[in-house]
Amino acid sequence: LGPETGSVELTGWDNPGHRGLGTLVSGHRAGLADNWWNGEKVVVDQRRLDEVIDEYLPGGAEIALLKVDVEGYEPAVLAGAPELLDSGRVRSAIFEVTTSLSVNWVGDLLERLDGAYEAFAIQETGRVRRRLQLLPVDSSSITERSKQWNLLLDRSRQS
Repeated sequence: LGPETGSVELTGWDNPGHRGLGTLVSGHRAGLADNWWNGEKVVVDQRRLDEVIDEYLPGGAEIALLKVDVEGYEPAVLAGAPELLDSGRVRSAIFEVTTSLSVNWVGDLLERLDGAYEAFAIQETGRVRRRLQLLPVDSSSITERSKQWNLLLDRSRQS
């Protein structure tokens, strides 16, 4: 998924030690700077998020949860559905935030949504027994996080 329909180059996808990893962000090593696999690049088809949603959920059906975790390409995916979150069609969304890249897109998104969603950083605590914590975030606090994190947008509790 991305901002336009067409073809793009995916890198890192053929890493024998991490088969699920790949990125469309040029020069980004997806958190694996020390053991990045400099393998082949592959050209893949790219579609817009709004096209895919309209194909599989026509008629404006509500989306209970949208999860986007694409190794730094999250802003490009959102650019492919610019009105989706503004429309209120998505009840909750989770986006991975890669802090080794610019996080300005998160601040811009929160400011644009202007309180339509509650925003939280999803944090795990504990070593053996994991517990989740939801920490409220806003456009001014998003840069305080130094490690990769997940952003939860939730409108289910909004009035």
